[in-house]
Amino acid sequence: SVKGSPKRAQAQPRTRVKVDKNAPVEEEESEDDGDDENKSKYELRRKHRKAREKEWKAFNATKPDPEEENPVDVAAIATAKATLGDFKLKSDPDFLVAEDQRVDYNRKKRQMLFHEEAVHAMKMKFNVKFFALRDVRADIVKTVVAGAKRVREITDELNDGDSPEAVEALAAIEGHFVATPLADEYPTEARGVVTDAQLNAFAKKKAAEAAAKLEISRKKAEEARRAIKPRSVVRVVPKLPPKTLRPPPSPSEVPEGGGGEGGGEGDENSGEPVAAQPEPVAA
Repeated sequence: SVKGSPKRAQAQPRTRVKVDKNAPVEEEESEDDGDDENKSKYELRRKHRKAREKEWKAFNATKPDPEEENPVDVAAIATAKATLGDFKLKSDPDFLVAEDQRVDYNRKKRQMLFHEEAVHAMKMKFNVKFFALRDVRADIVKTVVAGAKRVREITDELNDGDSPEAVEALAAIEGHFVATPLADEYPTEARGVVTDAQLNAFAKKKAAEAAAKLEISRKKAEEARRAIKPRSVVRVVPKLPPKTLRPPPSPSEVPEGGGGEGGGEGDENSGEPVAAQPEPVAA
């Protein structure tokens, strides 16, 4: 009998079946037909149910108490309440920007430098790709130009430049496959390559600029000279001290014969001395 041998019952494979833990355990009723095989199966299923009940009890015992608070969560909440403080809106008149969020000259300058460095890195990355494409294009242009040159040589050797095929071939390679000037293709490498025509053009340009500047300065000087108003001349007459009038000379002081040296002027009719008239004083 299985009932008397517990070891045999434990050796049987256990199958975990999901059951409702709240559902009441229903005992299966076995038919009392006196068959030992049916009784052994019934006992085996009964032991399986008992084992599942014990497992559910052990599992439910591991669940935390819903009324109990986790000490870790309690400590985190207390720290948040003590350190977070009062969060105010930006529209609040008492709002103050935090120290680590304020924008000052040094921080904004550092951001600008970072942006410039990022832009420079992007430009350099683009230039690397662009220069690689330029080299590929230069190789293709060299190959095409060499092929066009060879076509001309073959046409000259065959002396059939007047044929329709030759005219079509030469027309196709004349206008389309033209090499780009060195200054446009390699501006940095060809910076020091200067021709006489470029030097003469540069000298003429500088001379024209100098003449234009000289003409502008001359016009400005002429306008400044015309803007100056002529000053009115005022003559200042100095004031002379008044002269003292001498009394007329007495008859004894007048020399004989009327007027003469040292004498006063006499009357033309009578010859008598006349008192000298005072000179007008300049105002």
